Amino acid sequence: MVVINVCLIWLFYTLLMSNINYKWGKRNNKLFCGIFGFSGPDPCDVDKLKILALWNSMERGEDATGIYSPRNGLKKNTTKGAEFILSKDPAEQILQDTLIMGHVRSATVGNNTVKNAHPFHRENCVLLHNGTLKNHYALLRKYKLPYTDYSVDSDIICGIMGQTKNFDVLKEIDGAAAMLIHDTRTPELLYVFKKGVTSTGTERTLYKGYIGLNMYISSISEALELIGCEKIKSFKDNCLYTIKNGSVINSVRKIKNIPYAEPKTTISNNSVSHFLKYGKANGCWLRANQSITFETSDDSFFSMIEGRYYRV
Repeated sequence: MVVINVCLIWLFYTLLMSNINYKWGKRNNKLFCGIFGFSGPDPCDVDKLKILALWNSMERGEDATGIYSPRNGLKKNTTKGAEFILSKDPAEQILQDTLIMGHVRSATVGNNTVKNAHPFHRENCVLLHNGTLKNHYALLRKYKLPYTDYSVDSDIICGIMGQTKNFDVLKEIDGAAAMLIHDTRTPELLYVFKKGVTSTGTERTLYKGYIGLNMYISSISEALELIGCEKIKSFKDNCLYTIKNGSVINSVRKIKNIPYAEPKTTISNNSVSHFLKYGKANGCWLRANQSITFETSDDSFFSMIEGRYYRV
């Protein structure tokens, strides 16, 4: 078995990226996160996994990098993929395992901190996500999760799955999504979900390819080609896959998506005018002319500021 020197990977990949416009056309994916992963009967080839991490990081997210596997546990930090895989820190070394989930972040919702880096681990659920959701705070309130514990849309979905012990919230999300999910109660299983094209035409790509019986996963199909994968295909839209030792088991579960929306309420024009003009109501101060949304589950109303709701 030939061991690939990571420094040579870095040099090769830099040269490859300089020519990528010629072969595959110019890309503009820096607003997208990148996903890479593995499931197989054999332990993964760590060097191949590092190539997937590197390609996804350089072409996509460079704000943070993280991995999870039953053997590795949760490892993440706010460094680029190249720095992560070249790190000599034993705490950041990727150990061989038969199931690995990896993510490189391009921060959209939430500050760029280690806490907000993927994967997330809540109760029995481990989740990573490429995409941006629109109704995550509505879902947070529906499932009564504490505001102070969450600032990232993906983390909220992970928290809901950990609380409910099922994947039903996938039916309720609104926005683009490609996800790898793991339930620590079944350490040999990896779940994959990809939501179809949204109303804005946005899609989050996710592909699988095989080396023997081992499945490698990447947001970028060409990265799978580079490491020698065959049978490269996209995961189907609006489907939840259950994968064990590199094979899709049981039937692929079709997810009928009906995004959850909270009930809205109408308040008097005088109240809205007062709120916008003076920036306060009942002691709650806001900026003048702040864009606001009013909604209710009782007789009060709320204002939404930067994703958080305040009673007014």
